[in-house]
Amino acid sequence: MSGKTELAHKDLRSLRDHLRSIHLAAASFEPLTPRPPIIDTSIDDEDTQWRSENVPGMRLLKEAIKGDLDRLEALLEKSPSADFSSISTNSPYLLAVWNEVLCATYPVVAIFRAFDAHGEGSTQQRSRPKNGGKAQGGQPGVKIDVVCNGGAQWIRVNTIKNSRILAELREIDSYETDSDSDTDDGAGYHQPSLAQKEFDNSLLRTGRALLASSKENPVPGTNRSPQVTLRLTRLDPAEPGVDPHVQLGERSLDNTTALPRNPAHVRNLQPTLRVNLDLSTIIALVSDLTHAPLPRDVQEASARFQPSEKYLEWKRQRITTSQSAKQKTTEQGAEDKWEPSVHARALTAQVMQEMAKGLLEEMRDRLFGASPAAARDVQFWTTAEVRDRAQRILSKIGGPGELRRADALFPAAESEAVSLEFREAQYWRESRYAQGFVPIVPIHVYPSSEPPSYANASALVGDDLSPSGAAQTPFFITLATTCRHILAQETVPHPRALPLSVINEASEIQRASVTKANPRLTAHTVQSLLWGAELGWTTLTANKSSAKAIWRDMKGAREAGKLDVDRDDRQEGGLGAITADVAALWIVDPRSLAEGQRADCNN
Repeated sequence: MSGKTELAHKDLRSLRDHLRSIHLAAASFEPLTPRPPIIDTSIDDEDTQWRSENVPGMRLLKEAIKGDLDRLEALLEKSPSADFSSISTNSPYLLAVWNEVLCATYPVVAIFRAFDAHGEGSTQQRSRPKNGGKAQGGQPGVKIDVVCNGGAQWIRVNTIKNSRILAELREIDSYETDSDSDTDDGAGYHQPSLAQKEFDNSLLRTGRALLASSKENPVPGTNRSPQVTLRLTRLDPAEPGVDPHVQLGERSLDNTTALPRNPAHVRNLQPTLRVNLDLSTIIALVSDLTHAPLPRDVQEASARFQPSEKYLEWKRQRITTSQSAKQKTTEQGAEDKWEPSVHARALTAQVMQEMAKGLLEEMRDRLFGASPAAARDVQFWTTAEVRDRAQRILSKIGGPGELRRADALFPAAESEAVSLEFREAQYWRESRYAQGFVPIVPIHVYPSSEPPSYANASALVGDDLSPSGAAQTPFFITLATTCRHILAQETVPHPRALPLSVINEASEIQRASVTKANPRLTAHTVQSLLWGAELGWTTLTANKSSAKAIWRDMKGAREAGKLDVDRDDRQEGGLGAITADVAALWIVDPRSLAEGQRADCNN
């Protein structure tokens, strides 16, 4: 084996090892995207709950790397003594794309993405790309290797060498020379010529196609064209240019400044002192679970919610009244057997969560634990729809203490003249916490179902409803815009809504209307979220399923380009980009109305 062959083998083995390491890294790649400004202290919080999904196109990159790796390993294994000095491989391109993924400005939103374009040079991507991307089906368009910065930047990798550029120039020169000869010798005889009418080459055509496509495909939710970067990894000019849109050489992780020094998921998020409350939180604040003395152990907690005979008899009568004759035989036995034990277990689990850390303790610690003087600035707000629905629910299944607390929070019209001190005393009566532990009383009610847009925020009367600076940050803007899109569509009855006859006869609670855009979200929940988003206030919720549903809708709307989130002072970045560490959502564990289900309840 010659020295040249040994050197080629050494280089190929090094390339193989590099491909192996990258393939393993790509398999476990997690996009470096900022966590959304959501405080989640619920018991079932999972580390992956608020992560972004895998980057579209990552699978194609992994498959392309694996394909090159398999071919290289097979070649080295079958022909250990062959001369591979002129082997053709797509690895340099794949390695360069991987480096761009690692060094790109977060968040990376796509790899090997094809964009429509009808300008010059756009048809060059009609065939299936070598990198494993999908065939373009003959449609004009350009391929972008890495889409990053939340869609605001496109990166195209080109591995063309100096020798290829020189060959193109020689070809152009030969056409020019032939054309000149024909002109001199033809004496007026015109022959078709392949000579270009102006200087051009493959790089210039690629650049024009990229710019044309960027103009036709603005950043989702804006009217701005994405920034285009053409990275030439294998060109080595004697005098490098200064154009920032053309970058030479491969990216180095050691030199990059794109990676954040302080990833957003390690931020210390804080709620605003004015807190927006949804229905689930109102229920939790009046719940017996939140205020009653805690059980000493699991056994006592379980015994607290063993249903009494009086409760079971009431439940049987309720089922009998609400079920039709056809359903009664098949469903009543299952309901009698299933409901009490399941509901008791759920309440036991909730009181165990309260034993770990009480809701009011958590609110106090996060809102003003480090600065007790801030307690005087804390305010709680909710919508009239939430107040009214909470009162309807409590009138049906609330216990005496829960009803008293609700009356203290939302006094009836005839008793509004009752002093604030009396209402506070009523709320904290029989609570395990001292009066004023958290300044919950009074809960303020917004003047309308939906807030004015941020641009019309001056329509809100008084300083109490002035938006915070967080209202101008991308996450809050996106949340508000998504809520408005959802509410712009009609609301529909809940899929499991009860007939009116059942509501009237059995004193049942009708399920809240849901949004047509997303049946997982009730209208009053979206209205609550909208108020918090427009004001830049933290929304406190015990409804984690709704929080996840609105988060999915936000990402879906952003990716579909349905959002118009441009405000004068918005920052670049994805959904989670935000300068101030202000929490948009604060998720806690639910606390159901439980007083009526206690074994020692006589009502």
